[in-house]
Amino acid sequence: MTTRRDHYCGGPGCGLGAMLAAGLRAPSLLPSWLQTRGGQVIPTNSGRTAIALIAQIFELASGDEVLVPSYNCGTEIDAIISTGATPVPYRITRELSIDEADIELRITSRTRAVYVTHYFGRCHDLDNLAALCRQRGVKLIEDCAISLFSGLRSCDDKMQADAAIFSFPKWFAVPDGGALVLKDDHQGVETMLKPPSLPRVVRQCLPLLKSAALRGRVSGRILKRSGRNRKYDDATSLQVPAPSRPDMPQHYYFDHHVHLHRMSRITRGLLNRVQTGRLIETRQHNWEQLRVGISDIPAIQPLFNTLGEDECPLVLPLMVNNRNRWLSELHTRRINAIGWWAGYYRDLSWDEFPESCALKDQVLALPVHQELGEFEIEHIVRSICEIAYFCEEAPANANRLVDVKPLVSEFPQSQRMSVRS
Repeated sequence: MTTRRDHYCGGPGCGLGAMLAAGLRAPSLLPSWLQTRGGQVIPTNSGRTAIALIAQIFELASGDEVLVPSYNCGTEIDAIISTGATPVPYRITRELSIDEADIELRITSRTRAVYVTHYFGRCHDLDNLAALCRQRGVKLIEDCAISLFSGLRSCDDKMQADAAIFSFPKWFAVPDGGALVLKDDHQGVETMLKPPSLPRVVRQCLPLLKSAALRGRVSGRILKRSGRNRKYDDATSLQVPAPSRPDMPQHYYFDHHVHLHRMSRITRGLLNRVQTGRLIETRQHNWEQLRVGISDIPAIQPLFNTLGEDECPLVLPLMVNNRNRWLSELHTRRINAIGWWAGYYRDLSWDEFPESCALKDQVLALPVHQELGEFEIEHIVRSICEIAYFCEEAPANANRLVDVKPLVSEFPQSQRMSVRS
């Protein structure tokens, strides 16, 4: 077996030694970077566990309504439905903005909560919406699962929403983990959750170990035999002929037996090793380098072209035609691109939300996470240019050399991982 640098652009990985050490030294509290949002912090098995938990705390039941964004994953919808409440979608614009006027029109005497999702590291201004919810006696829930670190630098420790939801495996090499942050203290909430399921945590560790191995000493033969993990397969699960609005992946649906658990010790330990400043800086840098590298390809349209100083990106989201072909080509080059939120929650009505349907059908997410360096970003840019060129979707100079600038000289690649293996 030889040591070599490989074009592997999958998710973050974590070695066995780091996992064992984290589990043995796990602290009792979550790290302070999450608690800066203020309120009571409750560690959960996942983001969807936090959603189901807040539904229980707010005593949502049959006959209640929760206003939800029409551009959604579907996981949060099923967690709400599992309580007996009815989700009522409201309009999200093509630019991922909330239509507050549409929300106001949809609030009725049955409305118990408004659910808001902050997309791709961009946080909505909730001032007006929070005031409306207080006026109408409605709870406000914000989903920060894909905007974890955005707004931290300007946060004044005062939550506008009644509850905030987080999910950590989207950001770090951890086997599980989410959090529910409540504006007001609620006694005995953690007792509503079961202890972590050790067999499930072990299964969730396997993709992280594999990803760490693929970044270390690997051979082509091992790579070919290693296969893909489920998160990677999600992006291509809808490539077979399907209805115009195919169902979302089956494991997105909520299962009380799987999800109503607390966070594992391994995740607690790993989260306390995260260096947030370096993570934010690296993600911002990778996002900008990737955006600039593919900026002159007409067939690719970024959802937004600028990144605020206080925004931390999860991925670089693009709008593309023929997304499944793009995914197939990118996966062949071992780039973990994702058909973001592909598939529809089957029990919602979608006809009045064409903007959200377009987003669900066309958004392609490119990785920008903290374990990608200049070598990997250059590979992604070259791959995008090659694919667009051969699909006759790129300008004549699509095969140009890519100039990827280093982040900072004092941060070599081996030191820019948020969780070291």
